[in-house]
Amino acid sequence: MKTIVTLVLLIAMLPLAQAQTESPSDSTALGDSTMVADSLADMFTDTNKIKMGDKAELWILTQEGVLEDSGDDEEEEEPRPNKFWAGVELGVGGYLNKDNSLAVPSEASFMELDYARSINWSINFVEKQIPLIRNKGEERLSLITGMGFEWNNYSFTSDFGTLQARGDSVFSLIDSTRSFNKNRLKTTSLTIPLMIGYNSNSDRNKSFRMAAGIVGGYRFHTVYKQRYESGGDTFKPKVKSDFNLNALRYNATVRMGYRWFDLYATYALNTLFESGKGPELYPFTVGIRVLPL
Repeated sequence: MKTIVTLVLLIAMLPLAQAQTESPSDSTALGDSTMVADSLADMFTDTNKIKMGDKAELWILTQEGVLEDSGDDEEEEEPRPNKFWAGVELGVGGYLNKDNSLAVPSEASFMELDYARSINWSINFVEKQIPLIRNKGEERLSLITGMGFEWNNYSFTSDFGTLQARGDSVFSLIDSTRSFNKNRLKTTSLTIPLMIGYNSNSDRNKSFRMAAGIVGGYRFHTVYKQRYESGGDTFKPKVKSDFNLNALRYNATVRMGYRWFDLYATYALNTLFESGKGPELYPFTVGIRVLPL
């Protein structure tokens, strides 16, 4: 409950002149002021008068009332639906060999990665949920699909090797006269997930959630970028080619989170390169996902 207190200061009788005598018009004005003050006093619950000389009074008029309480002082936060796919993802991308080790095959040492600079990120801009199981009127299990864009940056540790692809082979061309401070293969893909998602509460601000399934990807752009210094100048060669990479990728994925924050991981079920046209490597990603507000 809240109380409103209003203070009104009113000088009921204000001398109109400092003269010892009053004219009839002065008396009329003072009388009118007194009538106005009396009328206002009737509107308030408490009235106090303070004499200020012979011809002036200070009236303090107080009104107390009650406003209807609208409920909680703070508005409750709007429930927000769970999201399993939509949002921005940022993590590390790499690949494993056929023995599920980070070590690349000896014949493909030029593919060794600098993981500090091998960044994976995605913008998942569409999510569609199809309810499968409800509990007490709330969705608990859903089929999830959607759409997004994914960028993978594979930064190589090799300072002198240049990636090459000819026919059914991928190799590195060594040039010791150039020391690269950037040696990176970048891919861009359109992605579509198919996952089963579970949440403990329909409001994501109170929910633990997890999802697992498959993410299909179509690689539609690949570029190989380098940068090096020579003779005081900076050179940035760029090559657009598919480098025998698989155009389609099928990633197993799992993700879990609470409120607006998720962790995600993916592991490719097919190889980075087309079969027989490059080293046998299986891409993976791990990172965080931030949900839209």
